[in-house]
Amino acid sequence: MIDSDRFALEVFEDGALLVDLAKGGFFRLNVSAAFVWQRTLAGWDASAVVDALMRTYGLDTSAAARDRVSALDLPVARLTPPSDEEMHYAKVGTIYQFSWRNQALFEVTDDGGRIRSLRPFDPGELPAYLRAISAKVLALGGVSVLHAGAVLTSPETVTAFLGVSGAGKTTSAHAFAHAGCKLVCEDKLVLDPNSTADMAVMDGEARISAWAQDTRARMQASPSDWHDTRTIFHIADGPKQRLERLWIVDSSRRETDLRLRRMGRSEAAGAIFHHGFYGSADPHALRRHLKRAADMARRLVVDEATMPSGIPSLRAAARRYTENTAS
Repeated sequence: MIDSDRFALEVFEDGALLVDLAKGGFFRLNVSAAFVWQRTLAGWDASAVVDALMRTYGLDTSAAARDRVSALDLPVARLTPPSDEEMHYAKVGTIYQFSWRNQALFEVTDDGGRIRSLRPFDPGELPAYLRAISAKVLALGGVSVLHAGAVLTSPETVTAFLGVSGAGKTTSAHAFAHAGCKLVCEDKLVLDPNSTADMAVMDGEARISAWAQDTRARMQASPSDWHDTRTIFHIADGPKQRLERLWIVDSSRRETDLRLRRMGRSEAAGAIFHHGFYGSADPHALRRHLKRAADMARRLVVDEATMPSGIPSLRAAARRYTENTAS
């Protein structure tokens, strides 16, 4: 028996995304597996799902039964241990503890509203650590942040470059800025939580830096105290432009020129989910994060981008792209 409260599902024409809310597993399903999961989570019993598979796909009873069992047999969801090169956070009661290389740095309340330091910091290093946790703090307060560089590719629309660390998203954003686009952000793209559209905050990173400097000053004045962080939630008060395109930068390949491949909706939603910051792994937060990723995949143009090797080639490709789209 499948516990429907344990899973969150978003269905698209090309498949679905499934999140195991209990173990944190994240799965992309093909069309037939999506068919099975959608009906199973809706409360259909095994025989009803098998009958539906037979009618829809022209299968015999044994094949339909095998397909149902296969679709529901998910791989074991394993949570990857944090690398000692990454900022890690864990919930202790109602408090989130942030650590770096296994050394505790900060505690943050579960609404993102207060913070305190857990060790002394040099004045120059504290703002960098605060900027590193800013996306998580924002997400705890309900503000979505993409791990992305971005540029303004037309007077009113933003293109964002998403990818794993080292994929080239920041380098790509700077290459397009060199080609004449306005740089929006290098690493963190803040989205307006008050808009039903996908509106990018144009000065989000500058506001994060200002928050980090202000918080640093207060922490240094009172090192052991709790400090209010809620000024960061006014980040969306800044100027905004419509986010139109997402490029998922392929870190495993390089070409002689820019190559774009349009992604299916479920594939796109999976990439957005993977490259977005979410505040916590509790079921409510995961459901909200999955829903936001799915809605964005349905609204935006999402391409897998294979970039040319080397900065000169990347800048030339960016210039050609901007010239072609402007003409």
